[in-house]
Amino acid sequence: MSAAVVAGLQFCTLFMPQGPRYALMVHQACLLQAVLLTLSFGVLSYAFVVSDFSLGIVAANSHTSKPLLYKIAGVWGNHEGSIHLWVLVLSLYGGLLSLQSRASMGDHLLTALSLMGGLNALFLGYLLWMSNPYERISPPPMNGEGFNPILQDPGLAFHPTTLYVGYVGCAVPFVVALGYLLKPYSLELWTVHMRRWVLVPWLFLTAGIVLGSFWAYYELGWGGWWFWDPVENASFMPWLLLTALMHTLIVVNQSGKLVKTSLFLALLTYTLSVGGTFIVRSGFISSVHSFAVDPNRATVLLWLISSIVGSSFFIFIFKAFKRPSSPVLWLSREGALTLHTFLLGLATCMVFIGTFTPMIALKVFDIPFSLEANYFNATFLPIMVPTLLLMGLGPWMRWSATDLTVLYPFIVKASLFSAGGIVVVAFYAGLGHLGALAGLFLAFWLGFHAVTHWGMRVVKEGVQQVPYIFHGMTLAHFGTAVMVAGMVVSSSWQQDKLLWMKPDTKTSLAGYTFVLRSFDLCRGPNYQGIQANLDVFRGNKKRATLTPERRLYAIEQMTSAEVAIHTTGFADLYATLGQESATGEGYELNIRYNPGVPFIWYGGILLVFGAFLSLLSRRGR
Repeated sequence: MSAAVVAGLQFCTLFMPQGPRYALMVHQACLLQAVLLTLSFGVLSYAFVVSDFSLGIVAANSHTSKPLLYKIAGVWGNHEGSIHLWVLVLSLYGGLLSLQSRASMGDHLLTALSLMGGLNALFLGYLLWMSNPYERISPPPMNGEGFNPILQDPGLAFHPTTLYVGYVGCAVPFVVALGYLLKPYSLELWTVHMRRWVLVPWLFLTAGIVLGSFWAYYELGWGGWWFWDPVENASFMPWLLLTALMHTLIVVNQSGKLVKTSLFLALLTYTLSVGGTFIVRSGFISSVHSFAVDPNRATVLLWLISSIVGSSFFIFIFKAFKRPSSPVLWLSREGALTLHTFLLGLATCMVFIGTFTPMIALKVFDIPFSLEANYFNATFLPIMVPTLLLMGLGPWMRWSATDLTVLYPFIVKASLFSAGGIVVVAFYAGLGHLGALAGLFLAFWLGFHAVTHWGMRVVKEGVQQVPYIFHGMTLAHFGTAVMVAGMVVSSSWQQDKLLWMKPDTKTSLAGYTFVLRSFDLCRGPNYQGIQANLDVFRGNKKRATLTPERRLYAIEQMTSAEVAIHTTGFADLYATLGQESATGEGYELNIRYNPGVPFIWYGGILLVFGAFLSLLSRRGR
């Protein structure tokens, strides 16, 4: 309650006359709010650690037999705890923004800080009156109800928290943009603040999405890394817009153009961020990611988000269109960046339509239908073709008018290199289909341009003289190329077998021989199950032993399949254990050969590291 009062007072400072007293109140409110919410979240975490079942949230989401890591992860593995984590992270961002404002010795961020208080006051009000995590029950149960076995995985400790830091971080460019609209100051200074605070959530969103994809790959047992699930899309759409915003800010910094576009993207990114909060935490969809099913909570959360979105775009329409704008020079780098931004926005629209149209049709018009992966493949993937082509060519273009003949040598060299790469892959893995070859061409194309552009600049200026932000951009572009290559190869050259096996039987797949040795009982702190021991041979040489499991969690009365993965660095051998046969002599086994999947994770690491290098750059700061 005290944190909500402080957040409300912080917002009210927006209507005070500016001066030293006003600045002091804003800064003190930011820091006090961060301290209070940190203490509150610490108390809630302690209740989970010691299994204080007098709290309803602990009784419903924990058990005395749970390992400590999953007790802690249970704090945010539910609706109330996840909203508490949201307001905590938002307050910490406010504290960091306050410290940056003090360090810059200016008052240009005070309006943004006051607005940050307003955001947190709204979410704290929702937390207190609709999702209170401190509601007690009497009498408390002895052991608690347990926790969803799918979520009892180390990935839950890192994926949601990382994603939350990215999700909530979208609030900073949002309030900085609104603050600039309400009380304009130096465009150059505003651009500096925006570039840093766009990079931070982009970094964490990237890490969170990659971690979530990895978690789905090894935990759900479906053998895939992306399913166009509405919750996956809810994090992907802000990521796409943050990427677009990063590129428009480069143009703003260079020429002062695309200011309105940048402001609009900052507001829209946060809109999609809180929109994702709604569909995950309102019971609007059914998913392993969703928490709440209370329609009253959904209604209040919808009105809360609508008030934030509506007021922000009203301010944008009222203020932004009074600003003059300059035409973009299309045959130049700013033109390439503008077109790149448009394509990312169009891709976001396609994902938005595919995500929300079935939900609206069902909830509003009671018309059940779904848009499967084919829709996204048919609408999103074609947009990525010119996007990746531009990512390769854009850095070679000049800020002034560019003579296209300058680009011809790079186009020819990149095309020859990409064609050669396709020939090599086809020789070792087979020809594949036309779409796969086109995707590989784009991956090689982008990778060639990224490395060549970086190498030429480093040779010309010296590696010490090149700013970190350029190294970071190169790593991000090259990481994208690596990730695209992994996605294309894994989607097009994957092999799998689903069969019944009993001890001392074998099967072959992708040049490997799989021999089932035995089925053994396995036991953990809160589960028991069966484990298969599957030896893997390449020729006569043993390469690995895969041990997939099928577990039964007695408290929750739920089963889960634990995947066994052996990676060669280029491909994964992947096995899951299914149901027991009717005769009781064996079990169903799903064996997969997943080439290229490790490159998805390599690319994700390069993207994150590239963003981190950019943050270290003085130019980035």
